Amino acid sequence: MAACDSGSGSPSSAVQQPGGPSGVLLPGPPAGFTGQLDTSLSVQAASAATPAQPAATAQALSSGGYGAGQERVWAKGSEYITAIGLQFSTDIDAANFVHFEVSQISASPAAVVTPLSAIPGATSFTLFGLTRKGSRQSFCQGVWFSVTRNAFELLDCADAPRYPDVVDKLAREQYSRATAQS
Repeated sequence: MAACDSGSGSPSSAVQQPGGPSGVLLPGPPAGFTGQLDTSLSVQAASAATPAQPAATAQALSSGGYGAGQERVWAKGSEYITAIGLQFSTDIDAANFVHFEVSQISASPAAVVTPLSAIPGATSFTLFGLTRKGSRQSFCQGVWFSVTRNAFELLDCADAPRYPDVVDKLAREQYSRATAQS
């Protein structure tokens, strides 16, 4: 399983989809980071944006009530943070997709998966491996959770292991933002 590969995008303007998660997704970069990508996600783009295998993810999205998605990527040197919000038809579809992603990540021998008690139903994970393009090793820490019809992934990737404080803090901020707007 590839560690992750979202940080290689080029800057673009967001394509807003009415009713999508873009208004709920964290709006700006964390301190010290700059915006690199802000885009809507088709099924194909969303399936390539998460750590799970793209073909399986595309199938899960296509059959699981996927409606709209948004991805934001912020960078600082070789480190990058990704925020993804995916909107589904129902709360159950969103929760099922989070379960799918966590199951896919858990199947990797390069992953460590644990509950994140600060967010109800959230799962924290750590991955190490080559990016999908195989261009470099990356150490990624992330969190998956759902709020109503939205599924969220926050991911922090760098060249070396770090404490999960950054991604955990961003996940708590994303959760607060999503619950306030639901």
